[in-house]
Amino acid sequence: MKSKFDICDEANRRFKELIDENKKHYLEKFRHLPYWLDDVSYYFSLESNDKLPKNYYYFKRGAVIRVNFGVNEGSEFSNIHFAIVLDKKDSKYKKTLTVLPLTSKQKKGRYSLGKEVFNQTTTVLVKNVNDQQVALLKIEEERKEYQKKSNEIDIRIAILQNKVDNVNQEIDQLEKEYANKGRIDEFSEKQERIEKRRQEILKEISSLQEAQRLNNKLAQRIGNEVAQRQTELDQLQKVISIYQKYNKNSYVRLSDITTISKLRIERINKFDPSGKIRLTSEQMKGISDQLMKLYISN
Repeated sequence: MKSKFDICDEANRRFKELIDENKKHYLEKFRHLPYWLDDVSYYFSLESNDKLPKNYYYFKRGAVIRVNFGVNEGSEFSNIHFAIVLDKKDSKYKKTLTVLPLTSKQKKGRYSLGKEVFNQTTTVLVKNVNDQQVALLKIEEERKEYQKKSNEIDIRIAILQNKVDNVNQEIDQLEKEYANKGRIDEFSEKQERIEKRRQEILKEISSLQEAQRLNNKLAQRIGNEVAQRQTELDQLQKVISIYQKYNKNSYVRLSDITTISKLRIERINKFDPSGKIRLTSEQMKGISDQLMKLYISN
């Protein structure tokens, strides 16, 4: 009799065969198999150690969410797709949702929602990107001004430092002309005047260096903001690129109604509007009517 470990090893061998791209049975959905198995094992590990989340996001009926349906058998729904929340009442303590998957393919038994589901969302996202780009350009200009000021200060400090060197040379020359010849009084008098001038230059250099430190600090802050905004812009662009693929007719897969764990809900990043997109009451009524015909009406 095989041990449970032998059974796991055998299953692992078969899984490895499934992800071999050279096999004739290799299918698109099996590309995602290793990542799905990794997710499943991770969540099972959390569950076995009582480390699953205690609270979850809660969603209103008709919300459109992005779900990882996993890799499933045959024609069962697989991989990442948008879905509609059917639950009439959800809470942060509820771990599951009943959903209907969305697809862009028209077939029998599917209910059309048209383009409005993602059309308006994409429009808002594009506007958000445009606003971010305008803001980024303004900040870039501000950073350039600080850089320009920094260069000007560096040039000014270099000029003053050169003056200090000249003053030092003057003092050396005085020492040769007066002090070494015993004319100490004349040397001291001239040295005092030159030293006063040197201290004034050093004071100006110190003031400029302090201004440079402040300028560099502000420039660094702006540089960090530019980097952050650029990262956010890239994240927004990623969301748009994914959503634009769905900017066409969407259909509800009425026969694929299913219950999922909320752990399967995925967001692209913080700019992903999934979960906030909702179907209208008219659209939800249309779906309810179609489900009645499919499952209840004769």
